[in-house]
Amino acid sequence: MLLALSMVFLLPLISCADEETAPEETPAEEDEADVEVEAGGVEYPLELTDDAGRSITIPREPQRVISFAPSNTEILFSLGVGDRLVAVDEFSDWPPEELQDIPKIGGVANPNYEVIVELEPDLVLSIGGTDEFVERLEDLGIPSLVLQPSNFEDIYGNILLVGEVMNVPAFAEELVQEMRSEVDRVAEKVEGLPEEDRPAVFFEVWPDPLMTTGPHSFIGFLVSAAGGRLISDDVDGDWVEFSLETLVDRDPDVIVTTFEDTLDALERGNRPGWDGISAVQDGEYYMVDVEIVTHPSPRIIQGLEALLEIFHPELAQ
Repeated sequence: MLLALSMVFLLPLISCADEETAPEETPAEEDEADVEVEAGGVEYPLELTDDAGRSITIPREPQRVISFAPSNTEILFSLGVGDRLVAVDEFSDWPPEELQDIPKIGGVANPNYEVIVELEPDLVLSIGGTDEFVERLEDLGIPSLVLQPSNFEDIYGNILLVGEVMNVPAFAEELVQEMRSEVDRVAEKVEGLPEEDRPAVFFEVWPDPLMTTGPHSFIGFLVSAAGGRLISDDVDGDWVEFSLETLVDRDPDVIVTTFEDTLDALERGNRPGWDGISAVQDGEYYMVDVEIVTHPSPRIIQGLEALLEIFHPELAQ
């Protein structure tokens, strides 16, 4: 299930152009791919523990890296070390221009070990739920690092960890500070809002079976930080099934999805059982780009801004 959900979040979806789709982000994200940084300060071999609880050793500063997740690719480019990538997974698509000449070699569900070995990487960045994959890499003598954040603080931690591994720790710290500052800026905007002015929100993680997110996940954090109230704030887990009966009973004011099919079905009145929900009756359902709310990378700050625009457009400027 963990791997399945990870793959869900790796699938980039095209943003809907409907008027009720969350506004597109500004081109500022392109600037992140062009950063120039100075390396230094880290001593190798580097001993550390990754998100899979593995004690690993990075023998030298990585110069040939393979990324097996879009979020990992985005972190590397945001840290100014994307030029060290020799291959990425088939779902990585940002930044598009920089990725044009970088080979795509499948994904964690179907890795081509022969090609991986031929590329001679000195580091592979993977995600959680891939024990067999990282064990095979270990047998091949290829160092790997598993990144699997479960909350927002973990995202910061992963950026700092990759910054250390890639020998750009100072830039990673600066990037995290910028992210924290933006979160604080949004928090200040919604601070003091009375409970009744914070919309009850349902975030659709998966349409069938219907799934949502818990309050301690990074999506749950985004909803709260943007001035919303997650109707699934009592569920146990980060990604859980959620019954239609419970959804109708809790009657959200706003529905957020990353699926264009969901948006189309709601607009056509073709989502059985959903017509009595306040958010549907009031037209308060929105689609956001899956990449900026489910990819645990620096781009997730754009997701926070998009949700603020949905929940409190008067505060978003």
